Amino acid sequence: RFVVCLTLGFLLAAPAVAYLINGWWNDGDNIVMDNVFLPAGVYGVPAENQLAKWNEIDRVDLSHPFRIHPSPEYSFRLGDGRNTMGFLDLIGLKDRYKLSYVDALAWTSCIEGLTTPRYQECDMMLDPALSWTLSPSASAWFQSVVLHEAGHARGLGHYSGWLSVMNPRVNALLRGDQLYMDD
Repeated sequence: RFVVCLTLGFLLAAPAVAYLINGWWNDGDNIVMDNVFLPAGVYGVPAENQLAKWNEIDRVDLSHPFRIHPSPEYSFRLGDGRNTMGFLDLIGLKDRYKLSYVDALAWTSCIEGLTTPRYQECDMMLDPALSWTLSPSASAWFQSVVLHEAGHARGLGHYSGWLSVMNPRVNALLRGDQLYMDD
């Protein structure tokens, strides 16, 4: 069983549901990610900085911080036990996850365990065909999309709070790349 989450460029008609991280990963587990964003210096470092923003607000019980695997593998395979984030082309997305980038900038796909609803693995894929920008953009602002998708990997659903990075109805330029009170 797996759960998929998408990020759209603009509006999405879906119910707003927010989830707490507690209970989505096994207690005490770090979320160890394979960062395979290439080129690494251009995209890998900003991606890791976005994961660190979630770690900064996780000060209450330090549950489930994001960590980066020291020897990342380009392992976009559903059920391989690795949490991978990076660019994955349309052919790979269709072959490995049976998904499409039609109307989507990115996907996060998470596998739940067979005996527990907790995540066993989450992969984050961004469309490499887009003209991603590292500066504010309404359509393909890399940092905003990564921050949103990392929220899904933490177990968060879409949330309609105006200042929430998990609000898919607000474009990336307005949503920004910071976590606010609504997050």
